[in-house]
Amino acid sequence: AAGDIPVVYYQTLRAKRRVDSPLLGELCRQIPTLIGMKDNQADGATFQAMRSDAPALSIFGADCRLIERMTAGGRGTYSSLAGLHPGQMLRYYELCEQGRFDEAVSLERTFQRLMEKVLIPMVRDEQLYDSAVDRVQRMAGGGVCGLRCARPYRSPTQEHVARVTDWCRLNAPELLASPQY
Repeated sequence: AAGDIPVVYYQTLRAKRRVDSPLLGELCRQIPTLIGMKDNQADGATFQAMRSDAPALSIFGADCRLIERMTAGGRGTYSSLAGLHPGQMLRYYELCEQGRFDEAVSLERTFQRLMEKVLIPMVRDEQLYDSAVDRVQRMAGGGVCGLRCARPYRSPTQEHVARVTDWCRLNAPELLASPQY
């Protein structure tokens, strides 16, 4: 239906149906414009199966597992953390792309701590969806996007932004160090 337009398939937590690796391979053979996929849930074995069944597909992963994915043949990440600090996310990606994983580890650990201590609890405990958490990060990083989410999704508040900003000031001030947009 998209004609010659390249397609990137998003397989996120909100996906109504997960595409398993044999079906993914078949889709890639039938739809040559399917060029990429975001998958933020696959474990290592599932990811390898996807790579095997769809070797030409660029598969992008979750926010702070870039080292694991890139060493296994992944192409990068579609990361909400780029909204907080694009420069640090770009640095993280470039280090991984260059195979400098030992240098990328400290950034990955910082991103993981932020996710575990602040962002995941917003999703798990307060029922904010990824689009709301994306907005929180952009606002905490100095972006201007507003906090209102379209219905039926719950909108975050300034308190959520303050929570991210306060955590970063105390634990990772480098994530608030540069202008965003």
